Amino acid sequence: MHPFFQQYESVVFGLKIIGSLYLLYLAYHVLISHPDSAAAAGQHPFMTGALLQATNIKCYLYFVTGMSTFAVAGLWGTVPMKFTIMILFGIVGTLTWTLAGQLIQNFYSAHYRGINLIVSALLVFSAYDLWR
Repeated sequence: MHPFFQQYESVVFGLKIIGSLYLLYLAYHVLISHPDSAAAAGQHPFMTGALLQATNIKCYLYFVTGMSTFAVAGLWGTVPMKFTIMILFGIVGTLTWTLAGQLIQNFYSAHYRGINLIVSALLVFSAYDLWR
């Protein structure tokens, strides 16, 4: 444990309370949610997805890391070629994630009550586990 937290145990106690309350809040909302409530949240799914990707810090980190880390000799190592390869890999990854999401969504829609119950129980257990 970090010396700061060893010195101020009241900080750890406060963080445990905040963390437990947040986990219980999440568990409650997962338990009462329905598949339709998530779909109704966005009226423009394409624009919502595009905005999410444009503001996703992981996309920027992917490009910064890829452009600065990977060194390949010859034509493959030029900046335009690396950029093109990274975009192609990003498109394939996004399409794969989208298709997998559709499969998961169909399964979730059919079994959402049981899945929500399991996820909520795991969140409650996580809140309990903070205090062990």
